[in-house]
Amino acid sequence: MSSTFRQKTSSFFVTAFIGFIIISFMFTGYETMRGTPDTVASVNGENIRFRQYQNEYNRQLEFYRQFTGDNLTSQQIEQFGIKDSTINNLVTGELLGQFANSLGAVPGHAEISKEIKALPYFQTNGQFDIERYKSLLQANGMSPADFEADIKNNLQREKAQVFFNSYPISQSYLDEVQQYKAQRKKAQVVRINKESLRTKLKVTKNEISTFLQKDSNKNRVNSIFEERRPQLDRPEQVKVSHILLAAGPEDSQDLLKQASDIRSKLTPSNFAKMANKHTQDPSGQGKGGEIGWVSADGQMTPDFEKAALELKKGEISKPIETEFGVHLIYAQDKRAERIAKFQDYQDQIATELIQRNKSEELVELIGQVKKDVEQALKSWNVSKLDTLQKRYGFNMDKNTEVNLFDGNTGEINIPSAQVREVYKNKFHEFEDQNSWLLTATQDMAAPTQKELDQDLEALQENLSSILSRKLQEELVQNLRDQGSIKVYSNRVR
Repeated sequence: MSSTFRQKTSSFFVTAFIGFIIISFMFTGYETMRGTPDTVASVNGENIRFRQYQNEYNRQLEFYRQFTGDNLTSQQIEQFGIKDSTINNLVTGELLGQFANSLGAVPGHAEISKEIKALPYFQTNGQFDIERYKSLLQANGMSPADFEADIKNNLQREKAQVFFNSYPISQSYLDEVQQYKAQRKKAQVVRINKESLRTKLKVTKNEISTFLQKDSNKNRVNSIFEERRPQLDRPEQVKVSHILLAAGPEDSQDLLKQASDIRSKLTPSNFAKMANKHTQDPSGQGKGGEIGWVSADGQMTPDFEKAALELKKGEISKPIETEFGVHLIYAQDKRAERIAKFQDYQDQIATELIQRNKSEELVELIGQVKKDVEQALKSWNVSKLDTLQKRYGFNMDKNTEVNLFDGNTGEINIPSAQVREVYKNKFHEFEDQNSWLLTATQDMAAPTQKELDQDLEALQENLSSILSRKLQEELVQNLRDQGSIKVYSNRVR
């Protein structure tokens, strides 16, 4: 997952979703922060407002929720460093906007107006609706001037991105890269994490019983259980999808009537299709209105949580009014409350503690696993490798490719210093502090001209993206070093 995060976060400005500026915090259900001084940072005399911080903060919460499948806890927010990255993104965005301004890339009024009118949130029957525009902005505490300034800044950053994307690449460099990529071999790659094998060490019931007879050991087990209890306990939860008719210029009775008309046509089997058609929650569009697991933890509005938890599995609610509009909620699944009991976990925790002390046995097991994997790799015995992987749980890439430019193309990373050795040797092993890396290679036919031609376009695009990102990173760092940046961290804690 971490590699996916890096890929997505590195393209923050390329994938900026303009509409999220206004809609993001309308539907996420996260608690907004109020009562904070208006300026959270200053970049070369230009202030970054708390409103901007709040929008970007909620955008990041929604981004992470797509990976976790649930609303984030305060502990996860701190773990992921979301508040710090929010400030960093805003400062970087302001620097890029100022850079675009220095290039003369300033969008005009007509361009800004066109961008706003194209946003579907402000349209009625496919046409821009000025009253809906004003109403939605007012509902989110924004003035048209504020929103138009945000759109202007986004357009400026997009124009700056065009500058970075135009970085030239010479044909001779592309030819050299293709030559390296053409030198390829088929490979099997195995990474054995030494510490992970500890969980495979055998612990008998007699060992557990003897271990727990000592009061000091039982106290340790109980202490660990109490530390883990918050993660082991689980409140009552319901997995929900919803259709939202957003609060706007319409009278609440009109919204309720619309929702009732939709409700009369809803069934569990057609809910996803109807949600994709009717919901005005951007995070649920195209996903059948799915939200994920909800509990009474304050992540959603109280009325929404109460209505969702009262539903039976497979039931669809009547129209529910909240500050965000009118919801129709479908309970896909339910989980009963679970209170963790010590006796259910004491053997598991005792086993972990016993395994920690089996250092000699671990060394012996690592040696045996390494020997078995080596034999299977040298004979290219894929079925044997599959059996060993199921038994010991190591990571494996089967029939991946190794070349002198990309290294290996699978999920397991081969250190760049080892790539040439892997390429040269039919069998190669490498040990670092935490793991053993074992590889086997076989000759592979050189790519055909057709394959090379197909690869060239992707190669140019990838190299251009890498060089563009590097150029942008270096420019932003230079702008930071030369500029005047002040961050009021205490205002967003």
